[in-house]
Amino acid sequence: MIIDTHLHLIDLSALRYPWLGGAPALNRDFPHEEYATQARRAGIEAALHMEVDVDQADIEAETSHVKALSRQAGSLLRGAIAACRPEEGGFAAYLERQHADPFIKGFRRVLHVMPDELSDSALFRDNIKGRRLAANGEWKVPPRRRGTEPFAAQLFLLEQAARAAATEPRPTFEPRGAPEE
Repeated sequence: MIIDTHLHLIDLSALRYPWLGGAPALNRDFPHEEYATQARRAGIEAALHMEVDVDQADIEAETSHVKALSRQAGSLLRGAIAACRPEEGGFAAYLERQHADPFIKGFRRVLHVMPDELSDSALFRDNIKGRRLAANGEWKVPPRRRGTEPFAAQLFLLEQAARAAATEPRPTFEPRGAPEE
């Protein structure tokens, strides 16, 4: 079975995507029906929706919208990687709400277009670190069902990224000449 683990859907009538204003080639609907037709031709049988950096006020609506699409006949959607904002005060409560939903398979915070200071902030780091039990270092994941490891792994990756950003030197890139033949 081939599973697409990074599907982006865009529905301009349902959600707001502020970044699309600077990306005219992408500033259009990318509906599930269009994707499913092409995916089936390529042998894809299932997909996970990857959050699309919607307007912050639409984060939970994006997940609800995608979940509704997953319930349609013939949908390839099997879950979602939801957006999260570890830099926000309500991060812990948000995670608790999302964790109760088995459709959510993980979380992502888009950082590549954000200033480094965002992930360097004390609240961001505290929110990531605060997801662990201090006594034994195990992940604090509320009981839901078997298979909570992906949820914990996503938080672990966020913490590792935050730690690396704080301790690792920033990469530098030097231009190289044309490849030798």
